[in-house]
Amino acid sequence: MRDLKTPQAEQAERAVLGCLLFQPQTAWSTVIQTGLAGTDFLHPQFASIFEGIKEAAEEGASLDPIALFHRLAGQSIPFHLLSDLAAGFPSLEPLPEWCRLVQDASRRRDLLTRLTQATKAISEGESTGEVVRGLGEAVTVASAEQGLGSIVQSTFNELLSYDTECDRNTLIGNRWICKGGSVLINAQSGIGKSSLTMQLAIGWAMPRDTPERTVFVDLLTFGIIPVRPLKSLILQAENDIGDQSEILQSVISKYGKHHCDEPVRNDLNERLVFYRDNVHSGAEFLRVLEALVIKHKPDIAWIDPLMCYVGDDISDQKVVTEFCNGLNRISSKTGVVMALIHHLPKPREGSARTESDLAYAGFGSSALTNWAREVVTLQRVETPPNDPPTCSLTMTKRRLRAGLICWDTSKPTSKIYIRHSNEPERHGMIWQPCRKPVLDEEEEKPKRRK
Repeated sequence: MRDLKTPQAEQAERAVLGCLLFQPQTAWSTVIQTGLAGTDFLHPQFASIFEGIKEAAEEGASLDPIALFHRLAGQSIPFHLLSDLAAGFPSLEPLPEWCRLVQDASRRRDLLTRLTQATKAISEGESTGEVVRGLGEAVTVASAEQGLGSIVQSTFNELLSYDTECDRNTLIGNRWICKGGSVLINAQSGIGKSSLTMQLAIGWAMPRDTPERTVFVDLLTFGIIPVRPLKSLILQAENDIGDQSEILQSVISKYGKHHCDEPVRNDLNERLVFYRDNVHSGAEFLRVLEALVIKHKPDIAWIDPLMCYVGDDISDQKVVTEFCNGLNRISSKTGVVMALIHHLPKPREGSARTESDLAYAGFGSSALTNWAREVVTLQRVETPPNDPPTCSLTMTKRRLRAGLICWDTSKPTSKIYIRHSNEPERHGMIWQPCRKPVLDEEEEKPKRRK
């Protein structure tokens, strides 16, 4: 039998250590989430360096190369190796993938060792049943360990010391939506959920670089502010190019004509990516979605409407769970936020709900609500005669973290009231905040039962 090549990932090992030596605090928190261990490194000196960094991090000691050199003095680690690794520091962005490559090479080495041992045992006349049984255990372990790459471990010390006030994963609000998060937007049919989606996507993509533009963006997003301009991938199944153009032009050319100059439009052209897909659904759609996310690298993927893409009975818990797990796999790999636009059923008479109840108001299995980190509900409310149609916009799970501001009190709230502009020729299809509709006293009184 010819000699077998040992699986290795030396460049990935160097990249991981380079990140840890150059930006230790930031890189270490990422590395420990992947479950990477010193035993995963093929190069003994690399394994020793990793273990030294791990010990220093757990002790709260300094992680700079000089301090690490003194810590590893008894292991014959030359300083020039630490210096070379730190000097070769690459970008932190692919760090999770480098960790995965190191782990994968380690698993392949372990499996190769077990297969080699099994081959030797068979050639020496060992019982076939024993060899197969031992090999089966090895394959099972290797398969299980491969699956660990998609789950995240957190240690007690990490949770205790994590800086939630300056969470680097926050994208919107006060940790309202973070990288890899999920939001479900429930709305009645024909109410304007697509225009709301477009308005939010544009507002979250715009810079807040002048006082005037900041006020404009705050109005577009109702005070729900991202930490930076965000890139969106918008997948549509219902609206054609004309429908989408009407909505976009309402924001850019009408309502925002004084705030969307050419540099801002150029930025928006890069940060807003539109696709119309009314062909794919189910597992096939998830493959298309993953390819688009990898290609465009958005912060948020808007899926509108959800029912066109699930591809099966949305009331079936197994169907919904598998679809959401597919979305989770994409989010785990890329950090993209999944924003699903969904339908509310026709409201029943007398079916008043609390804000928490509204989270479960959408069509289909409750697994969908349980999956979403936040559930936003857009719903028509009763108004006095001759008043324009008005809706409530409610954050049902993370509530005050979103940053909504009450029109009446200027205080944080989990629910606001919005309506389309009463000047469509000037503002187009824009949602604007408004006061809570006030009904006549007689209408507010509960009706007696006969």
